Amino acid sequence: MKEDIYLSLLQRLAQPVHPDTRIKSFLDALCDAYHLKGACYIRVRKETGRQRPLTVHHNLTGPWAQIWFRACKSDHDDLLSHCRAALRPIDWQDSHLAARADLLQADSHDERCEDQSRNCDHHPALVQQGLSFRLLSKSDELAVFTILALEKNDEWRKKRPLLERDIRSLADQFHASVMALDRHPQSDRDLAGELLTLRETEVLRWAAAGKTYWEISKILGISARTVRFFMTRTRVKLDAVSNAQAVAKAVTHGLIRCP
Repeated sequence: MKEDIYLSLLQRLAQPVHPDTRIKSFLDALCDAYHLKGACYIRVRKETGRQRPLTVHHNLTGPWAQIWFRACKSDHDDLLSHCRAALRPIDWQDSHLAARADLLQADSHDERCEDQSRNCDHHPALVQQGLSFRLLSKSDELAVFTILALEKNDEWRKKRPLLERDIRSLADQFHASVMALDRHPQSDRDLAGELLTLRETEVLRWAAAGKTYWEISKILGISARTVRFFMTRTRVKLDAVSNAQAVAKAVTHGLIRCP
């Protein structure tokens, strides 16, 4: 991932605008950066005999959106069931979710044919592709971030490793930002009472830029173990369960500026 693209997307999650506008801006920019058809985030809670949707965000339209509304209403959606047991990103073409991809493929083909400025016969090799990421959640919840694209199979296979790496990191940041909105957020005054030290701020700024502990240690001239110590203190101060959530909170509340 190019650092400027990463920072630009991250900063969209910190825009001083209405949360819905901020979220849509991020999803649209993500799709533009990686040439995607759309992206969707869904979080559900498993209850006795059913699942209750808690949060849904997407920038999908038409049949693409209908698929996700169907997932929210279903107590036994195949995508969510598959994601519950998944440790790695799920490629729809590598699982029984290919049937869902085929459904979207047919619908999107109809949409293309309705567009008089394009000839649907020009795109016979394009295939509906999907990649879903299970995100860290409470034991009774499930959060999934999915990207959708129209790509030839061979081009998708070449592109997938890049997407698995980049989208995983960005999805974690998005999830942390949404979770911060869904909870009763700390006030700016509360956060101000837990100001970060200069060194904690430096470490967090470089973490926001996607640097590893080892890379941050070389930049700041300290040990990787010390970097880990400062990140731990930062998570405690910001009431964050992960580095991604700490970065999202710090950027959202203006405690750090991305380099």
